[in-house]
Amino acid sequence: MKNILTSIILLFTISAFSQTIEKSSISSGGESTSNGTLTMVYSIGEANIAESTTGNIHISEGFISEGLNATLGIKDLAKIEGVKVFPNPTVDYVNISFSETINAQIRVFDLTGKELYSNTISSDKTSINLSRYNKGTYLVHVYDLENAKVITYKISKK
Repeated sequence: MKNILTSIILLFTISAFSQTIEKSSISSGGESTSNGTLTMVYSIGEANIAESTTGNIHISEGFISEGLNATLGIKDLAKIEGVKVFPNPTVDYVNISFSETINAQIRVFDLTGKELYSNTISSDKTSINLSRYNKGTYLVHVYDLENAKVITYKISKK
């Protein structure tokens, strides 16, 4: 019982304190240097602590800087023009036609993200047989292999 009571008190004591991240380090020495547009701060005794700023670019290693505000993401791919996907809704086949011959990867996904079909073509048209799949909504993803362009269509299968 004494161990349980001690554990509960210790648990509440530990949870009452919080931690903050400071721009400091405990080290045996360090220095900073600048060339006017770039400032480098380093320390001895810690692995790879550096902070660099040039214009609106700020690089910080070893600790989190409060001045760094960035969003990570990916660049949007350009969309393929001149693509027709029909009929929609469909019962069995989906036809895809292009305004010109294209080297493309065609993929079909269900709404859980499971890939059901994948094929690479070099043509101005193709057909996909959906007859073996259940009624529902599917995504047809067309990726132009030469121009890094993409388009996705939502297809209803009856």
